[in-house]
Amino acid sequence: METDLTHRFDLALPFDEFRVWSQRIRPLLVEGGVQRDCLDVLEHVCTEMLNNALDHSEAKSVAVAFDWSPASVAGTRLRFRVSRRSPPSLRQIFDRYCPQPELQFSRTEVSVALMQQTDGALVSRSQGKRLVMGLDKFASVSFDFSGIESVNQGFADEVFRVRAHAHPEIEIRVTGASPPVASMLRHVGFQG
Repeated sequence: METDLTHRFDLALPFDEFRVWSQRIRPLLVEGGVQRDCLDVLEHVCTEMLNNALDHSEAKSVAVAFDWSPASVAGTRLRFRVSRRSPPSLRQIFDRYCPQPELQFSRTEVSVALMQQTDGALVSRSQGKRLVMGLDKFASVSFDFSGIESVNQGFADEVFRVRAHAHPEIEIRVTGASPPVASMLRHVGFQG
């Protein structure tokens, strides 16, 4: 069996790191004999790295590579490119996501359209739970509803009432909400 794997993925919408993992990468690792407990760790690392590349790099594509031996599977290596013509200022990046004086990444932006493009209509509490997974690590979360025409009550209630009450210390903001989305968010008690 092949002991290395390299795939390049386009980060243009729609891109879903879990779908890339579950449909393209995991089957090849399973075929290569990688065991379940190791796959769990690799899933977490791979989907987090892909999500970070999507959310923060402004890259057009990402390459995922694994190599393995009977004793181990590859660690993490990060390679990136920065435009020499119009490089971002580190100050701009840190001011946006790592405000002073905390000096830690405490803000994030979530494009809700990514979930809709992979899941279809946003109707269920389970979709809401997946959307907010891991967001309790941030002090401020901004949900961008651009391109979303409507959401159902279960989805909105899970994100904007249940989770908001469970983590009152997190500032929640909403941008790009259409009138029907804004109305549903108010209906479940979101006042932002």
